[in-house]
Amino acid sequence: GDLSDRDDEDSPESAVLIRTDLDEPVMIVEAETDLTLLGYHVARQPDTDGVRTWEMAGTAHSDAHVLRSIIGGPRSAEVGSLIGCTEPINTGPHHEVLSAGLNHLVAWAAGGDPPPTAERIELTEDDEPAIVRDELQVAVGGVRNPLVDVPVAVPTGDPPAGSTLEDLRQGGDICLLFGTTIPLTQDALVERYGSADAYVQAFRESAAEAVAAGFLLQRDADQLIAEAEANRA
Repeated sequence: GDLSDRDDEDSPESAVLIRTDLDEPVMIVEAETDLTLLGYHVARQPDTDGVRTWEMAGTAHSDAHVLRSIIGGPRSAEVGSLIGCTEPINTGPHHEVLSAGLNHLVAWAAGGDPPPTAERIELTEDDEPAIVRDELQVAVGGVRNPLVDVPVAVPTGDPPAGSTLEDLRQGGDICLLFGTTIPLTQDALVERYGSADAYVQAFRESAAEAVAAGFLLQRDADQLIAEAEANRA
């Protein structure tokens, strides 16, 4: 039927868009979970002189970093067990991308250049869109960096299989907001990279590309490279 006749909070008619006639710059940063499970896709809008949107590949609404920032420790998908999550949670680059975006926003608000424009994450054209994924299940499009382009495990914003927004509304299971991480087997890693040296070199190159593109700060790139070096073991 006519969408205008629907009382549907996830319909395009229910979307609240950012005004484009504001003097203050606006930056919108969205995780994979936000686009699909939380319905942000209906509120997508084009970039303008005063609005920039980054959709972050490989990210969840919340993730392992939120927990490890409290308790310390490595980037581990198993840390979700602390809050009762039974599946590996997202270990993606949410806070690194957000840090780069905030750095741009501060400079932009002070009269500097706007943040770089970013490719949007590709979605299916279904009634309930899903993220288009490659053969490893990495999201296609979006803001990229080495955690998604040179993975040893694949972080996604998708909740555990079969979970829905209704589960979150009715059951309050916050693990749905922490996404998932898909492990890659040793054989898959060897087939993809050949050697640890080749993996680290590819990771370094991807990090340099993300820094040059403005989607990653050098200090975060250095930290990610240090973590990649540790993966040699």
